[in-house]
Amino acid sequence: MTRGDVTGGKSTMVARKPRATVTQRQVANRLKTYRVRAKKTQEEAAMAFGCAVWKIRRMEAGTVAASSGDARELADIYGLDDEETQALVNLAKGAKARNFLANLDAVPQGLSLLAGLEAQASAMKDYSASVVTGLLQIPDYIRSVIRADPEVPESDVEPLLEFRLERQRLFAREPLLNADFLVHEAALRAHVGSPRLMLDQLRHLVELDESEAVSIRVWPFHAGLHRLLAAPFIVMEFDDPADPDVIYLENHVEERYLEIPAQVSAFRAMFADAFDQAQPIKEFRP
Repeated sequence: MTRGDVTGGKSTMVARKPRATVTQRQVANRLKTYRVRAKKTQEEAAMAFGCAVWKIRRMEAGTVAASSGDARELADIYGLDDEETQALVNLAKGAKARNFLANLDAVPQGLSLLAGLEAQASAMKDYSASVVTGLLQIPDYIRSVIRADPEVPESDVEPLLEFRLERQRLFAREPLLNADFLVHEAALRAHVGSPRLMLDQLRHLVELDESEAVSIRVWPFHAGLHRLLAAPFIVMEFDDPADPDVIYLENHVEERYLEIPAQVSAFRAMFADAFDQAQPIKEFRP
């Protein structure tokens, strides 16, 4: 079973180092941007910070991770306002502003990084294939999906459920997150729990689609194949030009994060093409 957003399960695999580089790169870009805006050289920043200049250089290059304490002190040196400071500190922690990690042992590292990126994103495009994506799942659907993974102990089910529900509070935040979701019909036809549960899940999707910033469409079976449909993914876009847009991919053994502009553009174009052809969720009939 997938260890990431599909099940939220706990993997026995060791998390690989590159998982942290996406957030680390964002912290690095922001630190450099804020220093330049403050009209300080790296040497001046190092003197004010009380460290060797190589540390500033490496933090801005992303080769040394800035701690939350580093981020807060540098924010003060660079004259950041409270909002910018808190956003930088949250990124340095590798998690979003809200307290997502109800149980660190139950939440995979790659998924906590995803939550941190979701919190900072201004727009999102999400394609789900065989299972409704985590941000759209109702509680009983979440429990059924988590319990489908035999490696997840029962004691982890509720912490993982709470983690996912916390992530869903994105839809109530200000400013609004602009989110487009494309769900394959297979995800709506699969029997997860009872038929009543699936009807409740579908009703939830229709209600979400009525909100100002969320749009949900279905790729129907009769539409055939599309090059997009190989695997689920999420495109996360950011207002700050210092933050590169990111693609989140997952399969049954790993999560991957892509930020090369050409890759991001390719996924964004595929999503737009399929989304334009897809059926509005309110027109779907179970």
